Formats: sequence, structure tokens, C-alpha cells
Amino acid sequence: MKIMTRISRDFANTMQKEAAHAVSRDVIFASCRFPNYKLGANNQILDSKEDPKVISMKEVVARETALLLEQHKRLSVRDLANKFEKGFAAAVKLSEEVNFLC
Repeated sequence: MKIMTRISRDFANTMQKEAAHAVSRDVIFASCRFPNYKLGANNQILDSKEDPKVISMKEVVARETALLLEQHKRLSVRDLANKFEKGFAAAVKLSEEVNFLC
């Protein structure tokens, strides 16, 4: 006994009807993260104090920018040191040539 399943052409339409509707574009959220609260007795919402471990996005960007600037300075100092070593080696070589000629 074979059982066959019938597939209708309206399948996409039913999926669209069952899908959740998107949030309206004119909605403004107060925060970009989920609220931080606890439930007390009788399911009352108790606001908890802000967790000091949570850092705002502005602070994270400032810290990362400072780290990148410091890293860039270190790279620049390294490049200067390489140029100095190459110049110093060239000066030593010229000095040896002058001493050899005299």
C-alpha cells in the first residue's frame, strides 16, 4: 500500500500567513539589549541595579581605538628601528671603506 502526499501550490502563501509579522519601522526601542530584571513575590518585576561588568558600546569603541593607536605607534617605532639599523650598517660599511683606503 503506497501513501502519497499531495503538495499544493499554495504552500508558500500558507507559510507567509503563518509567519510572525515584523516589528513596525516606527518603533523606537529604549535599549539595544534585553531588560535586566528579576521576578519577586507574586510575579512582581523588581528592577535590578546595573551590572558593573556590563560596558557600554561607546566605552568599548573608545578602548579599542586607544589600543589600535598604541599598536600603530609600536609598529611605527619598530619601523624606525629597522631603518636606523639599516642606516647604521651602511655607515659602518662606509667607515670601513674609508679606513681601508687611508
